[in-house]
Amino acid sequence: MVAKRCQVGKVHARVEHAAHGPPVGRRRATQSEQQMHILLALPGIGPVTARAVCARFRSLHDLLNADAAELATVPGVGPLRAAALEQLLHVALPTSHDAPTSKSGGDVQTQATYNIQEQELT
Repeated sequence: MVAKRCQVGKVHARVEHAAHGPPVGRRRATQSEQQMHILLALPGIGPVTARAVCARFRSLHDLLNADAAELATVPGVGPLRAAALEQLLHVALPTSHDAPTSKSGGDVQTQATYNIQEQELT
């Protein structure tokens, strides 16, 4: 019984955090930290490559508008990864009615795209 209450408390804390900001005593992420989180969310981009992307592109806007040739100039990003990133960054975002979900609740298209890109990178 205690374990279930703890889990509920954790979920409640996450919901409160999302709705009202960080708990008292915790700071919000800086703009630079938020940008780094975005970079690290891209498939095949780790901390070292994320720093190289920052050195190559002046803003997320510049990164989002980059083509495969520009992306391939980043150390650690080869032609296949650059092409996969270009496709991911330039394809139209799904609308709420366009994004089918799996039984587990995950976005089917995102998972399929990630699986394809993961295969291309290996």
